[in-house]
Amino acid sequence: MKNLIKFIVSYHFFLMFLVFEIFALTLSIKHSEVKARAFMTSANSVSGFFYKKVSSVTKYFSLAEKNKKLKLENNKLLNKLAKYEFSLKQGAIKIYDEKFSYSSAEIIKNSVFSQNNFLTIDKGSSDGIKPDMAVVSSDGVIGITAKVSSHFTTVISLLNKQLGISGKLKRTDYFGSVRWDGTDYRYVTLKEIPNYIDINKGDTVITSGYSFIFPPDIIIGFVEEVTDVKENNFFKIKVKLNPDFKNVRYVYVIDNKNETELDSLTTETEKDFQH
Repeated sequence: MKNLIKFIVSYHFFLMFLVFEIFALTLSIKHSEVKARAFMTSANSVSGFFYKKVSSVTKYFSLAEKNKKLKLENNKLLNKLAKYEFSLKQGAIKIYDEKFSYSSAEIIKNSVFSQNNFLTIDKGSSDGIKPDMAVVSSDGVIGITAKVSSHFTTVISLLNKQLGISGKLKRTDYFGSVRWDGTDYRYVTLKEIPNYIDINKGDTVITSGYSFIFPPDIIIGFVEEVTDVKENNFFKIKVKLNPDFKNVRYVYVIDNKNETELDSLTTETEKDFQH
């Protein structure tokens, strides 16, 4: 209250001037139709400007809901595509039960600068997420699910030195192991490719499909540099990742419905040949 009184005392001349100006403006508009129309036009312009700004802000905050709807729609499209591709491979008109299903998720925590990086997504067991499921973005491979709680899941990032996945050169179909060396988050290394294979800079590297986790043909990146390791007759290939791990936000978790059956079959076979 003391500050208010002090303010009025300090600026009483200005406040009186402002009151008289408003009074004079009101009288002028009241007795002049032309001035009244001009004043209303100006007022409408000002209010229109602010309404436009408010509308822009409202549209911005509604983007979250729109993105949610788009992700759900993408889920449906991805599942339809999986069914279609499966039916084409079978050469059948009838669409059979698809091998892979997709669930959308949002990354809520991410790291790229440690030796073993992890992500956290906002979906968990209540959403059907399990350990050892593939995680991809619209730009390519991101990682594999690790620990799962009811509503959240940690993901082993492709930028983790302990994670290796099977990848291949799209142009030649030769496959090898893809792994991060812990240095630059933009690159991984493709190994075990024979050094007699023709490889060009810019060749596409994709998932091989020779695992129970990742579907085939998901993009990983592009050949950046090829080194001939003469000691073992293999190439060491530097691959520039297609996904930007510092900018990725939305992902899809992929469930291989046949993983348990395939894994069990493989385990039993390996046991049979151990003796």
